[in-house]
Amino acid sequence: MTYAKVTFGFFSLLFIFYASQKLSPDLFLEDRLQSSIQRSLRSVVRVSKPHSEASLGAGFLVNREKRFVVTSYHIVVNTHSLVIQFWQDKEVYPCRIISTDPERDLALLEVQGDESLFPPALKLQSDDQIELGQFAIAIGSPGGFDFSASLGIVSSLNRELQDVHTQTTFLQVDTPMFRGSSGGPLINLNGEVVGINSRGGANGTVAFAIPVMHIRAALKEVEE
Repeated sequence: MTYAKVTFGFFSLLFIFYASQKLSPDLFLEDRLQSSIQRSLRSVVRVSKPHSEASLGAGFLVNREKRFVVTSYHIVVNTHSLVIQFWQDKEVYPCRIISTDPERDLALLEVQGDESLFPPALKLQSDDQIELGQFAIAIGSPGGFDFSASLGIVSSLNRELQDVHTQTTFLQVDTPMFRGSSGGPLINLNGEVVGINSRGGANGTVAFAIPVMHIRAALKEVEE
């Protein structure tokens, strides 16, 4: 009886060990995805016109001290009054456009409010660390569903689009993006920004983002 119990216990432990070795990579990846999305969501904003229920798109906090939010130019062009709202925050903050770059489809907003109440700004990934095949998580307001996340990979690093009047190349991803995704961050598994959601394909299976180097350049121009 004792021998049987010991044998059963040994094989039970062996099974648990073997199962953990098989499952741990997937579980670890899922944990990283969840952590990255949940941490990043705090710094993502909904961009809209005052007193409007309709979302224009998304944006994200890039400098907490200066209250800077970056978004897509094409969602704020010809819009003179804007407000933003953080995830799980009922407060609506007025903001003003302080810089636009139509060629790179970027706009920089300055939020009017107490920065001590704001979440941490998102970190930017190093330009030279973006690689083909790396995970690409898009956060935005597709179809008006604010603060939604979708997952894909980076498919191409320097994609030129013939029908887009910009002087920049795009990151191509298979991360689903739709109307309203624009302006939100495209992040990696560490929650670092690799680009800004710009446009999606007709069927949602291919999408494009402005590379992070252009965000960095736009911030540098304003700070100088």
